[in-house]
Amino acid sequence: AALNSDGAGQRAASQTLGLLTDVLADRINDLAAEHTGDILLEEDAGGYAVIEDYIELAESLLTNE
Repeated sequence: AALNSDGAGQRAASQTLGLLTDVLADRINDLAAEHTGDILLEEDAGGYAVIEDYIELAESLLTNE
């Protein structure tokens, strides 16, 4: 959902975890910053999107390649 700015999908995923979308995005960015020194998500069109520089990394993490 984050890769394509799917705001509705992001809200559904965060609700499943009992979190607000902004809180989930902040947690993901905190973890990303610990491991890469940079955030992974940015606000985009009513949701969040992976920052362009990290799309390939995010796709590889999601597909376990």
